[in-house]
Amino acid sequence: GWKGMILLPFANRIAYGRYTFFNNTYQLPVNENTTDPPRVNALHGFLAGKKMDVVSEDYSQHSVALTLAYSFKAGSEEGYPFDLDVSIKYTLTVDSVFRVGVTLVNRMPGQPL
Repeated sequence: GWKGMILLPFANRIAYGRYTFFNNTYQLPVNENTTDPPRVNALHGFLAGKKMDVVSEDYSQHSVALTLAYSFKAGSEEGYPFDLDVSIKYTLTVDSVFRVGVTLVNRMPGQPL
């Protein structure tokens, strides 16, 4: 299921989809609900499956690169009240080196993410 995906704004599992941040408790949607083994969790964030904007396509003699972007807006995702910009750059070189660079920008001054 999740191989090769960029998992944002959180990876892995959040038990019962509930977390507390700076004395505020938030409820994420639960997208893992199994009985064997028993698990009830918010799993792997919201970015997988989102349509991302193409920011740039770069070509040179030595490589090709594609940069994609997505912005999380406060309240646009259930249980995630933060503004966060995501940029992902995929680069392939003539030497068959594949790089993935991820940049996150917190758009809420004074709020650590």
